[in-house]
Amino acid sequence: MVVAIKTTTTLRKPPGWCHGGASRACSRQLHQTVMTYCRRHNPSSTFLLANHSCNSRPDHRCRRRLQPLAASLGKDDLPRGTPGTQAENAAAAAAGSSSNESQAAVTTTTPQITPGALWRFSRPHTIWGTAISVVSISLLAFLQHVAAAAADAFLFNAPAPAVPWMPFAATLASALVAALLANVAIVGINQVYDVEIDRINKPELPLAAGEMSVATGKAVSIACAIVALACAAVAGTPSLLATVGASLALGFAYSVDLPFLRWKRNPTLAAACIFGVRAIAVQLGFYDHASVSLARASGWPMVPPPPAAVWFGVCFMTAFSVAIALCKDLPDTAGDAKHGVRTMSVRAGRKGVFRFAVAMLLCTYALAASVIFIAGLGGAFLPVNVVTALAHVALGAVLFLNARRVDADDDGAIKRFYMMVWKLFYAEYFLLPFVYL
Repeated sequence: MVVAIKTTTTLRKPPGWCHGGASRACSRQLHQTVMTYCRRHNPSSTFLLANHSCNSRPDHRCRRRLQPLAASLGKDDLPRGTPGTQAENAAAAAAGSSSNESQAAVTTTTPQITPGALWRFSRPHTIWGTAISVVSISLLAFLQHVAAAAADAFLFNAPAPAVPWMPFAATLASALVAALLANVAIVGINQVYDVEIDRINKPELPLAAGEMSVATGKAVSIACAIVALACAAVAGTPSLLATVGASLALGFAYSVDLPFLRWKRNPTLAAACIFGVRAIAVQLGFYDHASVSLARASGWPMVPPPPAAVWFGVCFMTAFSVAIALCKDLPDTAGDAKHGVRTMSVRAGRKGVFRFAVAMLLCTYALAASVIFIAGLGGAFLPVNVVTALAHVALGAVLFLNARRVDADDDGAIKRFYMMVWKLFYAEYFLLPFVYL
């Protein structure tokens, strides 16, 4: 349901709003204030402002339209600070003041699905993570295939084999389509069953903001899951179908509220779901899919086993996935505690979990750099290994410097740190094809 509010309030800059500035922090604060006010009146609604829809994307244009509306709702004296508490209190105060609502004409319509809402429904940071990891692992399999075929040709004094570019492109495309659709299904079904929690923790998400109905979110998720399985089956390798099927099963077990499921309530099972997909299924499943597909296309009877670099990726991403599982729950303690989801952050406290996750990642980077450097000693790939090891040291330094500036009690700071951890996740997959062990 969409609540359309038209106001005749003139554009002005009330005292207390961003000192008259137009920063994104101000935009987010204004946006959350108005969305909170709206949810208190109709939990499935959102605001459309006089020929403009902010669509939960707080940019500067959205700010200029939210500001007069916020003023008309009695927000002129809103305290400065983070939107999480102060804005919500101001919105609650305004909800009890009927005089400030006399200028608003309210009509109801059905939520309209927009491309922007669908994109945010897919959780873009996970989409990028899936795409980069599949490309990296497939490229590693391609390089192994080419190197093994060239070695055989040299050994038997045969002509150099042609590089299978087109089979590789087809293999990569089939893996990407199936993986991305499965990703949308997994994050989508999580939003369907977490919609009440997300109204507290992530009110900008389409289902929580009312831009998409729960029924639509469920339909999109199920459709993506079915098409992902169909694409994996058509691709013709058991490993791709098993990888997509196992990922969907773990993703649904994590979120779906049925007996013996909803594994996100248990920190150990929640972490196992994440590293089971990100660390094990992705590395081994997509590597085998690419290797088998390339061997079939080239007529080469031998499929090389996963090299040491793949097992390195499994170990590294296991630690990284556990850290991501811990960090993602840090800013969500309010909603999780209210709805009985006993995450590690709820049980042990945010500061302790944050320090543990950072320490785990720093140790992982230190160990990875040491293993890569030692493995390169005396080998032909020593220069490449040295550069790759130094890159891991640099990424660890970036993590350390960012972690030092984070206040674990600040939701905004924790969310920014969590997104920075995802960028480090992307960077590791750029380095993985250059790991020679």
